[in-house]
Amino acid sequence: MVVSKVKRLSCHCLHVFGWLMLAGQMLWGARLVTEDTACNCAAVGARPSIAVDTKVHGWDVKNMRRIFEMPGTEEFPDKEEAQMVLQDDPSLLGKLPDREFDKQAVEKMRAELLEKTAPREYLYATKKNLPIGAIIHFLEESDKTAKRQILPIHHRAFPEDIQLPNSTLRRCSVVQNGGILRGSRCGKEIDSADYVFRDDIPPLTYQALHGKDGDYVQHHVTYYKDVGNKTNFVTASPSLLLHYLDTAEEKDLVVLRRHLKQYKEPGSLIWTHMFDTEKKAQLVLRIMFYGTILKRMGMVSTMVTSHQRFLQGVQDFWKELNLKTPRASHGLMLTAISMALCEETHLYGVWPFPVDYEGRQVPYRYYYGHDSDMKLESSEYDLQEEFDLLRMFHKRGLLKLHIGECRD
Repeated sequence: MVVSKVKRLSCHCLHVFGWLMLAGQMLWGARLVTEDTACNCAAVGARPSIAVDTKVHGWDVKNMRRIFEMPGTEEFPDKEEAQMVLQDDPSLLGKLPDREFDKQAVEKMRAELLEKTAPREYLYATKKNLPIGAIIHFLEESDKTAKRQILPIHHRAFPEDIQLPNSTLRRCSVVQNGGILRGSRCGKEIDSADYVFRDDIPPLTYQALHGKDGDYVQHHVTYYKDVGNKTNFVTASPSLLLHYLDTAEEKDLVVLRRHLKQYKEPGSLIWTHMFDTEKKAQLVLRIMFYGTILKRMGMVSTMVTSHQRFLQGVQDFWKELNLKTPRASHGLMLTAISMALCEETHLYGVWPFPVDYEGRQVPYRYYYGHDSDMKLESSEYDLQEEFDLLRMFHKRGLLKLHIGECRD
């Protein structure tokens, strides 16, 4: 009884501490200055409170389909329509040859990536590589000449130094969230790698979604059978994290903590982006402070933010390979990181087409949810262009694309 009261009191104290740190951010954030003017950052708008069902339900595929799946739309054609679309280039659906790794080519590519991106020094911001007073440029600001300065409020959110394995890893899995993984039984194969990268904090064993009444509906899920459970490095879009943090209410923190506790490998990293725009920097700083609170509440992973030096290097790498879209996706970034740190890079969940090799319909994502069966119209990436690049790498023995079912 006494222990329970102490735990509740601790959680409330941490929550109050979070608000104090957020207030500190609001106070100090206004001091983020250019060379001639002070920052005028937009405040984060609060959204209505969302109730949470604290009961975690068992996984029921039929129920998940009924509640969460999107109906078919013009953006997601049926099987016959999809096959007609692909008739212009049927080779896209041709099965990839099972190529051995070209060790010499892989080594040459690794050396180039290490030189361009320097992940062991600049993969994410640290107290060492971004000291107080350092001048930075935000990569996506319209005013490319605007300069910003790292202040103590930012510096406190950074870890001391880069934490990555010292030696080259033998085998790495890069797992994207494509629906081609649904039913693949690739989980054990993915987890057998020395290091596993994942994209956009995906559900593995736990999922919380908004039901029709706006409440959270929580489920224990078994996606790990198809996609694995091991996670050493996972990306997180700031907008996705803010989905939970806009209200700054304890129940949202509880759901977010449960979600992030799926990534439980010692030393695992949650990688987000602070230095795209000035407005985003303020939002991500808030996320980083909440990350410290969640860690004290039992989250194993450390939340970090990408370093502009690495981001610029990885964008330049893919642009030199004729990537046409304005910037590389998380999937391409993770592929580049893996190729820089690992002898073998194995890709899963990469598939831009609405049908598989046998003509069966493929959802946009492997998990059930509001966007699971439809490519988002707002996507800024050309997934087929990216697939073409990765397919070229596969054919040259630089990496392996795994498409379809795996052996248990």
